[in-house]
Amino acid sequence: MKIKVDDKEEDFEYDPNDEAEMRRHFQMSKVAQKRMSESTQIKKQANDFFQKLKSDPASVLADPRLGVDFRKVAEEYL
Repeated sequence: MKIKVDDKEEDFEYDPNDEAEMRRHFQMSKVAQKRMSESTQIKKQANDFFQKLKSDPASVLADPRLGVDFRKVAEEYL
């Protein structure tokens, strides 16, 4: 069987009667889809964070989740 992986055609051989092999391939496919979705979400969050940091650094640094005392950092900087 021919399949496309990253726009490249590859040969893929399998035994349709081997249920364990088929199950393993389907599980790997589902895991890969989940990981790619997670990766896309993380990349978007990182991009959003850096855009916010560029446009409004004070609000990012003052966010308590960051764990940074913005006033102390500002005083040390000045």
